[in-house]
Amino acid sequence: MELPKKSLADLENVVRQRRMSMPLTELLLNELTDRTKPATVTFSAVGVREGYVYGHIPRDQIADDPLAAATSAFAERESRFNKTDEALL
Repeated sequence: MELPKKSLADLENVVRQRRMSMPLTELLLNELTDRTKPATVTFSAVGVREGYVYGHIPRDQIADDPLAAATSAFAERESRFNKTDEALL
């Protein structure tokens, strides 16, 4: 399946930046579906966090700051100090 470039300009309700990423997204999606052969593919208009994946996040982690949680392991590993200071968070 290939989306003709001419039809991208016709997608007036889609912001330009998203339209420009669609050919690469299509390439990636085609590669993934060719390799994995899924029975179905579901698209979400509201994003993954609000959907399936969000429903599987443990309740105690939902309250965590996403940036702090994602970077804490990196900070511990890469910090030039012996321990990280929670007060900075």
